[in-house]
Amino acid sequence: RFARNYRFLFEQEQMYSDMGDKQSALRVLAEIERRRQDRAPGYAALRLEKVQFARGNLLFWYRDYDSALADLQQVTKNADGLDLNTAVLGWLRVGQIHDLQNHHAEAIEAYREAVKTAPRSAAAEEAQGYVKKPYRREQDK
Repeated sequence: RFARNYRFLFEQEQMYSDMGDKQSALRVLAEIERRRQDRAPGYAALRLEKVQFARGNLLFWYRDYDSALADLQQVTKNADGLDLNTAVLGWLRVGQIHDLQNHHAEAIEAYREAVKTAPRSAAAEEAQGYVKKPYRREQDK
């Protein structure tokens, strides 16, 4: 009904992800990216980094760390032009991935960027905690 509203597709991607259907979630993100590239009405102004963040975040939760890191590093390269939420969460995820890959020095750099990006945000506060104690996921310990 609202073909120009990309937010619906982002919600659909999140729904598939929450259901454990990684492939369907990735298909929805590919459709968003296709519409963006085709400059479909409502999609032409959508920043590529928003799609990359969604994909990187999805892959992070599915433990595909190398692919997630590739997307999220693209996001953080252009963090200055993004909304604060996407930028700070992008830096936080980059740090968390580095920690999970046992690269805490690189993680600290990313956490500091998260704090610098949005100092009073919950994500920055979380990042600050990981500077001292590396991030670990329960099942990854």
